[in-house]
Amino acid sequence: MTFRARQTGLQKSDGVRLVMFTDDELVALHLATLETLSHTGVLVEKKEARDLFESNGAKVEKNGTVRLSTWLIEESIRAAPPRLTLAGRMAYRDCAVESGRVNFSCFGEGTLYNDPFSSEYRQSTKKDLTEATKIIDALDVIPISRCCVTSLNVPEPVRPLHNYEAMLNITAKPVFISPGNGRNLKIILEMARAACGEERLATAGPPVSFVTSPVSPLRLNEDCCDVIITAAREDAAVCVLSGAMSGGSAPINPAGTLVILNSEVLAGIVLAQLVRKGAKVVYGSSTTAINLKQATACSGSPEPAMLNAAVASLAKFYGLPSWVAGGKADSKLPDAQSGHEKTLTGLLPALAGANVIYGLGMMEMGGGFSPEQLLVDADLASMIHHTIAGFPVNDQTLSLDLIFENGHRRAFSRHPDTRRNRFILSAPLLIDRRSRIKWQEDSGGLDIFQRAKKLFLELNADYQGEPLPAEAGARVRSLVTDAEKNLGFAESRA
Repeated sequence: MTFRARQTGLQKSDGVRLVMFTDDELVALHLATLETLSHTGVLVEKKEARDLFESNGAKVEKNGTVRLSTWLIEESIRAAPPRLTLAGRMAYRDCAVESGRVNFSCFGEGTLYNDPFSSEYRQSTKKDLTEATKIIDALDVIPISRCCVTSLNVPEPVRPLHNYEAMLNITAKPVFISPGNGRNLKIILEMARAACGEERLATAGPPVSFVTSPVSPLRLNEDCCDVIITAAREDAAVCVLSGAMSGGSAPINPAGTLVILNSEVLAGIVLAQLVRKGAKVVYGSSTTAINLKQATACSGSPEPAMLNAAVASLAKFYGLPSWVAGGKADSKLPDAQSGHEKTLTGLLPALAGANVIYGLGMMEMGGGFSPEQLLVDADLASMIHHTIAGFPVNDQTLSLDLIFENGHRRAFSRHPDTRRNRFILSAPLLIDRRSRIKWQEDSGGLDIFQRAKKLFLELNADYQGEPLPAEAGARVRSLVTDAEKNLGFAESRA
C-alpha cells in the first residue's frame, strides 16, 4: 500500500519542518480507519448518497449505516487530485493549494463581531462581513478569503447567498464559503458566473469553493451529503471539514480522535469520487479537544495545535490538499494569552506542511471575530512563513569573502551587501521593534491592538478592495432577490 506522498526524511532544502509520525504510525492510523469504516461504518442520512455507495459495492443497512470496503476507499483517495488551483475572480489572484506550499486564511463564519467603530461585541451583520472582507483583500499574507462572519440580519435559508454577495463585491481572491445545501451552492455558482463571465469560468473554474462538515461521530447528514454531491457534479472544489472533538464526539486519546476524523473525511471524499471520478476535494479539519472542566471546545491549547499538525501529516500521506484550523485562541482579548495561543496553533500545522491554515482574526474559542485581531494575526502569519522557510547554506550565503574583507571591524551594517539583502529579514506590519523612547515618540505609546485599530480605520476609509463592475453587481443582486422571492422572503435591504 503506497500513497502519493510519504513525508518523513525531508531534506534541508524543504525549509524547517515538523515530522509528526513515522511511516509505521501513519499506516497504523490508516488501517484503524479502514477497520472503522468497514466495521462501524458511517451513518448516511441522504438516500441519494446511500444509493451511490450501495451501487459501488458498499454495504448499506436499513438504518442508513454504510460500511465501506478497503478497495473503494483507497481507489477514491487515488482518484482525488493531489493539487488544486483555486481560481480568483481575476487571474492574478489564483492560488495553488499543493504540497510544499503553506497558505493562511481567516476564521470562518463567526456569529459575534468586535466592532472597531463602537467597540461593541455583538452579533455580526452583512455590513460587518463587507468591512472585514475589505481588510482580508488588503492583506497579501491571506491569499484565500474565507467567509469570516455570517450575515445574521438576513433569513437563514438565504444567508449564504448574502454572505457570498458581500464578499464578491469586495474581493477578487478565491473564496471559501459554507453554502448550507446544494440549492444554495448552485445559486452561488450562478452568482460567480455573473461576476466573472463564461470565458473566465470555462478556463479557470469558479472563483468560489465550498465547505461542509460531517457530524461527529461518523455521520454524514443530509446537507453535508447534498453539498458534496452537488459540488462534485458542478466540478467545484469542496472541503470536507471534520470537527471531531477529543473527549466529546471522539475518544479522548488524540490518536483515537484522528481515527474518527479520518473516517469522516475519507467517507466524504469517497462520496465525491463516486459522483465524479477526479472530483476536487480538500481534506479539512477543525478538530480540537473538549475542556472537561468547563465543557467548552479548546481552540488555543496544545491539543488542537498537535491534532491539526497531525491532520496535515495524514493529508500529505494520502497526497491530498489540506485545510486545517490554526492561528486560533481561547482568549477573549488580544492579550498575551491570545498571542501565545495563536502562535502555537498556527506554527505547528505550518511546520507539518498544512496547505491552508484558517483561523486568523478569531477570538473566544471560535465565538467571535475581530478585524483588529486579524491585522495582528497577519503579522504572526507572516513571521511563521518567514520561520518555516529556513535559510540556505551555500557558498554565497556563507559570506566568507565578506567576513575576510571585514575582519574584526563592526562594519557589516554599513556594507553594500547588507543593504542589498535587507529584505531577507522579517518586517512585520504592526509588531513594534523600536526602542521604548522611539515607540513613545512615534506612536504616542499605543499598544499593538490600538495600532491595529488605527490601521483598520485607515484601510476602511481609503481601501476600496476590488468591487464588481456595476452591471455584474446588478446581475448578482438579482440572483439573490430571485432566490428570496422563490423561498417566500421579502427582498432584504441588508
